[in-house]
Amino acid sequence: MFKKIDKNANRIARHKRVRKNVVGTPERPRLNVFRSTNHIYAQLIDDVNRVTLVSASTLDKEIKSQVAHTGNKEAAKKSRRTCCKKSDRKRTQSCCIRQRWIHLPRKSTRTSKRS
Repeated sequence: MFKKIDKNANRIARHKRVRKNVVGTPERPRLNVFRSTNHIYAQLIDDVNRVTLVSASTLDKEIKSQVAHTGNKEAAKKSRRTCCKKSDRKRTQSCCIRQRWIHLPRKSTRTSKRS
C-alpha cells in the first residue's frame, strides 16, 4: 500500500528548518514575501517583539494605480520600493532575507546513440 503524503507536515518541517536560522530583530528585521497568483505581499517582521514593522502589498492604492496587473515583476518592484520607503521612515537600514534554494535543471548524462 502507498502511504499518503502529509503536505502540511512537510510544510511545517520546512518552516522550522528555515526559521531556526533566520530571526528578525528590531535592528535587522526579517523580510517575509508572499506571492499569490494575483497579488504580492511584503512584511518586515521583528521576531523578538513579535511585531510587524512595515508592510506593503499590491492591494495598496498607490501601487494598484501604477500597475496594470498586480501579480507580475513590475508590481513586485513597486511593492519593494514602497516597503523600502516605509522602512526608511522607521529607521531600518538592513533586513534579514532567507535565500531560497535555486533548483537548476540537471544536465542529462545519457547520450543519444540514435543516428
